[in-house]
Amino acid sequence: MYFIGCTRFSLYIPGSNAWDISKVSEDNYLSQLYSDARMAARFDIFFNKAVPLYEDMAKRFFYKHVIQYSAVMPEKWKNKLFEEAAKYDFIVLSEAGENPISSTIKEILADRPSGTIAYFRVDDDDILSVDYLSELKNYVNENYEGMIVSFGCGLVATYVDGVFRDFRQCYRRFLALGLAFIGGYNAEKKEYWLPRYNGHETVDRHSPAIVDSRTPAFIWTHHEFQDTKVRSGGVAGAVSSRLKGYSRITSIRDYEKRFPTLKNEMKFLLENNEEILFLEKSRVSVDRVKFPTLNHKVSSKYVLEYSIVDEAFLHGIDKGVVNNRYLIIGFDILDSQGGLEVLGLNRSTDPDIGWYFYVSFVDGVANGRVEFSLSFKSNVCGLNFIKWKSKKPAFKINSMRLASESDD
Repeated sequence: MYFIGCTRFSLYIPGSNAWDISKVSEDNYLSQLYSDARMAARFDIFFNKAVPLYEDMAKRFFYKHVIQYSAVMPEKWKNKLFEEAAKYDFIVLSEAGENPISSTIKEILADRPSGTIAYFRVDDDDILSVDYLSELKNYVNENYEGMIVSFGCGLVATYVDGVFRDFRQCYRRFLALGLAFIGGYNAEKKEYWLPRYNGHETVDRHSPAIVDSRTPAFIWTHHEFQDTKVRSGGVAGAVSSRLKGYSRITSIRDYEKRFPTLKNEMKFLLENNEEILFLEKSRVSVDRVKFPTLNHKVSSKYVLEYSIVDEAFLHGIDKGVVNNRYLIIGFDILDSQGGLEVLGLNRSTDPDIGWYFYVSFVDGVANGRVEFSLSFKSNVCGLNFIKWKSKKPAFKINSMRLASESDD
């Protein structure tokens, strides 16, 4: 029984769908692919959150994890990759192009007896559970050779500013992460074979497939540095909107055992009820936009953190200009008892505005935090962005976070 995992660590693949040559130049693609922010996030998620879990699995099974990298990777990141990988004897580094994955697998299996193998892939920003191989081993024998195994239960999460900030239950079959191909190795011929693969979403059309969604097996990460942004160019449609179809976890029981490297972050989020509204750059160009929030427990204390850019700001001309009344952010607060009072916000006589505050811009940027307390526990149902003094500029929302704080 052999397990071989593979992670393509920020591979430069100009022919893939992640690079639309009609929209992104080669130089632009490379600069985005190996930007400091993107690479720092990859190293953090993979080596700090995922690899410790894989190391634990390597102690219990014959398991090698291949990390493919590109020759064009900048030296500082290549050196860091080699430095991190050297800490683990189950990791095998392989330069893509020079060593095809097939050759690397043959090298791993050389001098091993014939047996069943399971090959799977996981991206450098996704995470498999610490008991992934324990679940997969049920299908790694000659009775299942030629089949593909999809674990359809896991978590979908958002990652921003170096930490995970949201975890939700996810049921999604045939995701690429952790999709396992069961094949065989012939020691006499020194050859191996695996089921046919022609795109992860349609594997069951080419090979018999097993879907096992009984236990959480993965964390599917969403963040602003994902490769799909190369195609989309950062268009509106925040990362958080992708998660709205999934239910937020209400307990860390079971998850903390399967993802122990994320236990503290899960616990913190459950206790603080932080909600990420936007992680990708979203653009407000009309006079008024309403953003519904997601349900979290009612509270009497809230905090909103924001980062917004005034696109009409002219660098070098308007330097030092302070604009205090360009934009209003209003709050839809459920007044279930009547007579609600809010400390920290203004109250408009216009019922369509309600409780609000003015956003202050300096040099075209508004980075701030507003805290407010309610006279009794209630729920913030939505946020309203209203252009006020100026109707012309468009505003780009870099980030927006709402948290209901402890009432202690």
